Amino acid sequence: MKSTFVKSMLLTAAFALSSFAGTVTINIPFEFTASGKTLPAGEYTLTKGSSGVLVMTGAMPNSSVLILTRGGEKENTDRPAVTFNGKALSTITMGDGEKLELVGHTK
Repeated sequence: MKSTFVKSMLLTAAFALSSFAGTVTINIPFEFTASGKTLPAGEYTLTKGSSGVLVMTGAMPNSSVLILTRGGEKENTDRPAVTFNGKALSTITMGDGEKLELVGHTK
C-alpha cells in the first residue's frame, strides 16, 4: 500500500497536462504493465478515445497499447494522476478530473 502511494505521488509530480483535457503526457520512471503488456520506463502520451478506449503511446518502439477503461467518479481536481497495483497500471485520472479504471489485467 505504501509503495503504491509513493509511486502515485511521484507520478503526479511528473505529469504535464496538454491544452486538451482528453490528453495527458506522463513520465513513468519504472517498467510497468498496462492491459497485460510490459512497457519500459519513459514518457507516455495518454489520449482518451471513444467508447472507453484510451491510447497510450510511448516514445520507444513497441511501447504503445490500447487500454479498455470504464469511467468512475469525477475527482475534484484538475491534476492528472495514475495509480498502480504493484507494477500494473490500474487507474488514470485525466486533466478534467475524470477517473478511468482499467478493465482487466491489473494484477
